[in-house]
Amino acid sequence: MKVKKDKLKILIICRFNSKRLKFKIKKKILGKSLLEILILRLCKSFRKKEIIICSGEKKNKFFEEIKKKHKINVFYGSEKNIFKRIIRCCDKFKADHFVRITGDNPLTDIKTLKKMTKIYFKKKLDFIYTNGLFPGLRSEIMSISSLKKIYKLAEDPNSSEYLTYFYLRKNFNKIYCLNEKVKSKEKKLSITIDTEKDFKKLKKLIKNQNDIYIKREQISKRLKPDFTEQGLRLIPLVTKNYNVRFKSDAQNFNFINLKEFHL
Repeated sequence: MKVKKDKLKILIICRFNSKRLKFKIKKKILGKSLLEILILRLCKSFRKKEIIICSGEKKNKFFEEIKKKHKINVFYGSEKNIFKRIIRCCDKFKADHFVRITGDNPLTDIKTLKKMTKIYFKKKLDFIYTNGLFPGLRSEIMSISSLKKIYKLAEDPNSSEYLTYFYLRKNFNKIYCLNEKVKSKEKKLSITIDTEKDFKKLKKLIKNQNDIYIKREQISKRLKPDFTEQGLRLIPLVTKNYNVRFKSDAQNFNFINLKEFHL
């Protein structure tokens, strides 16, 4: 059956209570919040009705004003159980597939996302993600049917912040990794906004209104290498921060081998 692309929604997963930089999505550059910068970038390539702020907060003035100003949608759901929040959001807006973008990545690479969207529907996938893009540029696309299946199997639904790890199971879903060619310098870059230092770095990149739409190549040129991402090949299913085990997992299955997923 042919998949209808209008059943795809862009979900911006965000909240206020970040541990390291509270209310970061409200912080402004050139009079625009980080959340607005992300929305403006998305609106260049996607219809406004496809974009939804999927928040773990209660209904509030900040999101409602952005909704009215940019003519997009907002959904308020569970703070900790992101599974439940996304499922209810997609049910409400009749989405069969969704893009997951986090609010702390205002410079998400839209060009790569468009490429992923084409591949996702052409190959009829359940999950597509990237390898090569540095933190702050990444996004993922998932099917709501696969997410509902994972939700039923998850031992700890409150670990859904680590959604990617739940998907990385061999022969469980139809998965594709888009390998992006990158320069060696890019392996030491990050533009995810987690700290005040990250925010100051972003302010140096966005010096005028045109910079809101800055492309990956320009970001790479302007950023200085200051980041080292752990080159993990084995991802533990359980740590002090999360539990991404399925109820049906064998007792001796304790790690995800990323080599199996072209990483």
